[in-house]
Amino acid sequence: MVPEEDVREKLEKKRFCFHVFSRIDVSMLENKEDLFELIMSNLLCFFQEKERNCCAMAETRIQKDDVLKQFERILKAYYAIRDSREDEFVDSYIAKVQYISGSLMLQTMIDELLQMIFYQGKFSEDQHYLVIVLDDLDLNVEHGFEMLKQMQKYFASPHIIITISADYKQLNEICWIHFVKAFSAEKSHVIEEKVEEKCRELGRDYIGKALPISKRIYMPDLNSDTRNILVLNDSKEGDTVKQYVMRNMSRKMNILYDIKGKKRHFAEPENVRGLVSYHRFLDELYDIDFKAWEKVKKKPDQSRIYMERYDQNHERINMDIVNRLANHLLSDQQKKEFYQWLDIRLERRPESACVYMGSWLKQSHNDDVELVSEMDSILERDRKTGKRPRSQINDSSERNHAQNDPVQEYRYGDLMERIYEYGRESRENKAYVKCVLASLTSEMVRERVCFTRNPDHIRREASKQILLRLAGKAFGSSWIGDMMPGRKQEESVLFTKEVSGTRNLGYQELIAGNEMTKNLCLIPTEVFGKRKKKSFTEIDEITGKLTKIMEENKLIPSLEWMFFFLNTPEIGTNREAFPIRFEIVELKNTTIAADAITGGTDGYVLQLRFENINVSCSILEMIPKTLVLKEYLAMLHRKISQKLTESLSSNLGHLDTEIQERVNKNLLNWIEKSSMIKEKETRPIFPFYQVDYAYNILKRTRRELQEDNPETCDKHEWLDYLKKAYEKLIDKMKEEEGKEEGYGKIGVNLDYSERFSKFYFVWLSLNDQIKEQINKEIVDIVHQIFYGETGAIATVYAEGE
Repeated sequence: MVPEEDVREKLEKKRFCFHVFSRIDVSMLENKEDLFELIMSNLLCFFQEKERNCCAMAETRIQKDDVLKQFERILKAYYAIRDSREDEFVDSYIAKVQYISGSLMLQTMIDELLQMIFYQGKFSEDQHYLVIVLDDLDLNVEHGFEMLKQMQKYFASPHIIITISADYKQLNEICWIHFVKAFSAEKSHVIEEKVEEKCRELGRDYIGKALPISKRIYMPDLNSDTRNILVLNDSKEGDTVKQYVMRNMSRKMNILYDIKGKKRHFAEPENVRGLVSYHRFLDELYDIDFKAWEKVKKKPDQSRIYMERYDQNHERINMDIVNRLANHLLSDQQKKEFYQWLDIRLERRPESACVYMGSWLKQSHNDDVELVSEMDSILERDRKTGKRPRSQINDSSERNHAQNDPVQEYRYGDLMERIYEYGRESRENKAYVKCVLASLTSEMVRERVCFTRNPDHIRREASKQILLRLAGKAFGSSWIGDMMPGRKQEESVLFTKEVSGTRNLGYQELIAGNEMTKNLCLIPTEVFGKRKKKSFTEIDEITGKLTKIMEENKLIPSLEWMFFFLNTPEIGTNREAFPIRFEIVELKNTTIAADAITGGTDGYVLQLRFENINVSCSILEMIPKTLVLKEYLAMLHRKISQKLTESLSSNLGHLDTEIQERVNKNLLNWIEKSSMIKEKETRPIFPFYQVDYAYNILKRTRRELQEDNPETCDKHEWLDYLKKAYEKLIDKMKEEEGKEEGYGKIGVNLDYSERFSKFYFVWLSLNDQIKEQINKEIVDIVHQIFYGETGAIATVYAEGE
């Protein structure tokens, strides 16, 4: 309410002085601590400090004596009231009257004391106020009501401003408990069934009297909308609560949470009290200068210090996820399952979360099956193999980098799908998903930091394996494949199998046992010559001519392009057989090219035989390969060189070991020079280890593409929809990176969208260069794989082609 103009003129001439006492956390006061005594003690210290700053005049000493005597009278009256109230045997009417009159007089005496301290018996235009700050009154369940009553009873003075921070609902519960105890201690005229309702009504009435609505200031509800709530920094520039949390998590942990979501993120505190506590927690974490760390990461002594500090932050973040997030969001049963999940070794945790949520979804939709946690069986498997649960391993390196078990069919895309479906079943499931996302993000980002910066090679290698286990046996899945339209119903499905009942063109699994053969390029007869036994020089010449033909046909970039869609070869292992082999076949002996032979046409053809051995393909399968791109390409090049050498050796009559090694070396050197990827830096083009960030980007990309795309498309449109999928994914990354609402606004510069778009494999699609830069036969193979058409495919070569 705005004062009248004449009143405002008078107020403008006055000087208002607020004397603020230190905050009193009443939740910490124990049984023997008295709030009244604490306030009076603070008031006495305030007067003594004020008196020391005054001149030592006789008048001042007289006033000091008067003030101290007033203190004594107040305390004497208070103790008399307290003692008479606590004495159960006082039944004198005079004593009761003295108690009532003393209680009323005490308030007046306190007001007189304040006037003596503030004004020293003189008139002043200044207005002085004592400010008492009581924090967390609602958390003192046992004495909260009594403290509230003391403040109303003794300190309701025009010279005192009392600020109380409390949760209204919790404070109402405290008042309700007080009145319930009062009714149970006395014979009440209220009917017993209505006691609870009556006590709640009395509690609301009392709070309405002690804390009038007109005097209340309601703090923001962080649960509903935090976009209009700002956290000010030293420069008075404000961040929203989400931006504040994201900035600190990025700056101190290199963790990226989803910043674009319209709803409150699980990392954001639920109320102002939680925000203050979380601010202190974040402020206490080490500041990690990642740019400075990058410069010294090859200096073990300096890099080790950064790693130790990061790991200390990491442990505290993990404890916060358990203590703040899980304990608050999860039910008792969910907590048990979540803690069991944390007991599983880190490298198997993504797979086990996928298994658990998938099993729950399957069982929840079958009324005849009892829902049983998969966590128990997973832990039991640990015990049978003699491996200790994670909670029983003390050393963090031993705990995180225990020996891996073979992954069976786990895929990163399956994890994303389980999180998506499981979280939509109920609010309780959504809470569990939040805890899983928070924990996996924290752990996997730590492994990424360790992989790139830890001076210990053994631990770097262990972290790499954990990240690859997160990516799974395959990165893609039918859920991710939904970014593309589906096949038309009338098209054959002989080469691939149906996946989860879908026919999408973004992910396919190849039927085991089938084989696909493709003619890649023609080789003139003169390349091999007529003499059967070849010298070293002749073999070198043949190798050179063959590489020139393959270079003209863009075979190496084309093969790389094809393998970026495939989940094999597995990075860093030789467990899976290489899915292709080459054969050099004379045209006259080639049945699938027989129609092309006219008039005694001779020569050879280089064939690619695609032997399906547990292979799947996905439009995003290249993502985990960019985590270790140099290593992956080196392995791929070695395999291609080996297969070409075997084919050449077979054609030339099985060369001896020394010659084969020479040919293999020459071919490998040429393959490396012919690679489409010139910069082999280990920088992933998509941060799949930032699990929460990655999940939300993939989810939005998939949803929007499903809304925009037709149900099916023709084969010749596949490359167009592939381009559209990559463009949409880049757009979603740019939104997270943006300077208006994304990380760019809080000074965190991300370049994943640029990395993704400039990665040559993606660049070819974005710039419509696939048909120009990639061998048409290889493009046709990829079409065949995604469309699942028949195995044997022949390209007819006319004479002179």
